Amino acid sequence: MIINPPRAFWALSAILVADGVSGNELWSQEGGATPTVSGWVVEHETRAPLEGARVTLGSAVEGRSFFETQIAGPEGTFFFVGVPPGRYEIAATLLGYTELLDTLEVRASSDLEVTLPLSVSPIPLEPVVVEVRRRPMGPLAGFDRRRLASTGTFFAREDIESRNPQEFTDLLRTVPGIRLVPTGTFGNRVYFRGGCTPTLWLDGAQVGSTVDIDSFLRPEDLEAVEIYSGADMPGEFGNTLCGAIVAWTR
Repeated sequence: MIINPPRAFWALSAILVADGVSGNELWSQEGGATPTVSGWVVEHETRAPLEGARVTLGSAVEGRSFFETQIAGPEGTFFFVGVPPGRYEIAATLLGYTELLDTLEVRASSDLEVTLPLSVSPIPLEPVVVEVRRRPMGPLAGFDRRRLASTGTFFAREDIESRNPQEFTDLLRTVPGIRLVPTGTFGNRVYFRGGCTPTLWLDGAQVGSTVDIDSFLRPEDLEAVEIYSGADMPGEFGNTLCGAIVAWTR
């Protein structure tokens, strides 16, 4: 807290010293019969006024009942009227600043002006966690719809990652009705129940059969996979009797 020196500084200094108040203690300027306490709340570093600060003045002497709170105005100003003489505690608070607590002495027939500097204090906040789920666009937008309506087998990206397949056909090893036959050169050949070869759809376009599928379809490149037998086949992927593997790349 900064006490602003009064206009009659030199005339009052002798009186204050005689009363036992040093030159570094509170200064007051001569006023009317009813003392007032007024001043400004400012930012400590910039001295900019702090509007909205809460300023509380209360008697520090047991038995006195004066207690009042004001909100600093646009220029950081506050004004307490009719303050009985005595020792008081003054406090200034504002969100984002360290609370200021101090004491002051109000003398009879004297007004007091003070400046209350507040230091910036960071506000600790709980971390905010934002979870964003990517919404499929284009042809892949129907993946969730088909997964709810169909009896096919479905692998979303999280399913693929959890299985950690080394080859694409590693995803198919637990799918009922699928038989994998090593090609002898690279990966496996895929057969559905009855020994038929399913068609392959890639990003919504039919690209042929699943022969040597491991040679060009890598697990790390996939966003989703759908597997249908002939009876489960949605019309959008044809009407082959064997079935289809539908792959969506990332």
